[in-house]
Amino acid sequence: MIEQINPVVDALARAHAELHGVVQDVEQMLKSSDRSRADLGAALQRLRDDWVEHVHFEEQGGYMEAVLAKKPNLERTVRHLLAEHAAMIRALDDVVRDAKAIAVEDASLRGKVSAWLATMRQHESKENTLVEETFSLDTGVED
Repeated sequence: MIEQINPVVDALARAHAELHGVVQDVEQMLKSSDRSRADLGAALQRLRDDWVEHVHFEEQGGYMEAVLAKKPNLERTVRHLLAEHAAMIRALDDVVRDAKAIAVEDASLRGKVSAWLATMRQHESKENTLVEETFSLDTGVED
């Protein structure tokens, strides 16, 4: 049986769930023909703002410090995830800038947004795995 021994796992899950609300709004806009380019640009800006806030939570007293306190040997993995944060902010800035600059939305912009969202999901999956493995304990008790 796996037993949670730290609230960090739950805090990260809640933070990811909050971010997913904004992600779903963007995905719905990409599928809808009933929205303007300006609406998509505004939604992408909200996503960018929420992503930066989310990253700040994770980096400043969030799960990363707790992971390193428990397992300092994971420093390389944590540093890699931190580097991904910075790269993802830059990439999302580019997408927002593209969305605001184009006169008519096209498949290229939708592709860039979809690619960023896929990268974000992969990143979150790595974070979830890291935190769950760090703060879960196999007690050896059968269910």
